[in-house]
Amino acid sequence: MKQEIIDLINKDFSKEKRMIVTKYLSSINLKHVMAESEYNLENTLLSILYLADGNIDSIIELTERAKIDFRDVILWAQQKKNLSIMYLPKTKDELLGTYYLKSDLINLCKTIGLPTSGTKENLLGYILNYMDKKPIKRIGQKSKIVSKNFEITLDQIIDINYSNNEIHRIFFKNLIGNKFKFNVEFMNWMDKNKGKKTYREAIEIYNKILLEKKSGKKKEIGEQFKYNQYTRDFFKDNPNLSKNDCIKCWNYKKKLIGDHKYERTDLKALENE
Repeated sequence: MKQEIIDLINKDFSKEKRMIVTKYLSSINLKHVMAESEYNLENTLLSILYLADGNIDSIIELTERAKIDFRDVILWAQQKKNLSIMYLPKTKDELLGTYYLKSDLINLCKTIGLPTSGTKENLLGYILNYMDKKPIKRIGQKSKIVSKNFEITLDQIIDINYSNNEIHRIFFKNLIGNKFKFNVEFMNWMDKNKGKKTYREAIEIYNKILLEKKSGKKKEIGEQFKYNQYTRDFFKDNPNLSKNDCIKCWNYKKKLIGDHKYERTDLKALENE
């Protein structure tokens, strides 16, 4: 990974998140870009970092999109550079029916002077309250306290200030082995169960997640990964169609106001070709 990309990661992300960001970006390689070009690969990674603007959820979402078609993220980055201001939708239905990346919502909040912290749902809540002329309640961010002398044991309750940091990475790697990597499902489980479950239970859950992945078990994709869910449903219904066909249908679907789940009627986007 080139120094320019490493410098951007260090600039945009806290120390505890840099390893996760690097992991996702490193999963994109030459086979994912046209002509296996180093230039295209570097441009893709820089575009993802530019679009994510320091948000790790967007890094994950954009990385998955780039693996399907790297040109999308490069195009979006160029469009973002050309459009310095995002405009507030005219109605709440338009806002809720439009597909936004989290970074889009952050930029929209910046444009109209709203808080930019929290989940996609929090950001949408800020904007909806703004449109309804209701008070804006900022979502507080709790500071994470990490003790330098912090020691972990298997039967200890997961630290209430848990974060995916180097201390925890070393702990899990020592017990699980070099195969251990923070993944989205495990990180979400840890976040929900800190202060409740033990580290022993966490390791059991991690091994269960790995087994389910190896077995090919499909799980419902999170709300922030609507495109991934759309792709899965598209190919389940149309196994003989191509990746480009899927992208054309998605681009058609995301422009519509309403639910962005796959429907067979989306195939009208392929007509008259």
